[in-house]
Amino acid sequence: MRQRIRSGFTLVELLIVIIVISILASIAIPKFNNAWRASSESRLRANLHEYRSAIERFHNDTGLYPATVANIRSQTSPATGLDSAGVSVAIPSGSWQGPYMKFYSSTSAIYPAYRSPSYTYVVTGSEIGKFTLNMNWLDLNGVNLRTW
Repeated sequence: MRQRIRSGFTLVELLIVIIVISILASIAIPKFNNAWRASSESRLRANLHEYRSAIERFHNDTGLYPATVANIRSQTSPATGLDSAGVSVAIPSGSWQGPYMKFYSSTSAIYPAYRSPSYTYVVTGSEIGKFTLNMNWLDLNGVNLRTW
């Protein structure tokens, strides 16, 4: 009697391997997704902090708030800023030490919800100089991004 030589895997063996791999993938993929999202949230918080710090430095140097967000990146001193009432006032000569922020691209390549963050810079009312996000999403902790 001749012995048969097996040259491959049986269908049952292949199915078991596929099932094991799919179970491992279903466990691992959500963890990676949360890591990417957490990274994007961290980047978004850092950019928001950078904008707010630049506005604060502008205010500390000139005593005024920038009239536009572009003024914190300007290479030359803007002509005017805003006082605490939102009135346009000439920036005192020699007080501007900018630019207060380098160029920032608002596109994030990792998590789609944060690819194009929308910001609001308040130039009137009691919250003048406030820089906020216009996003109505929840972060991983369940906190709305508008409250950051």
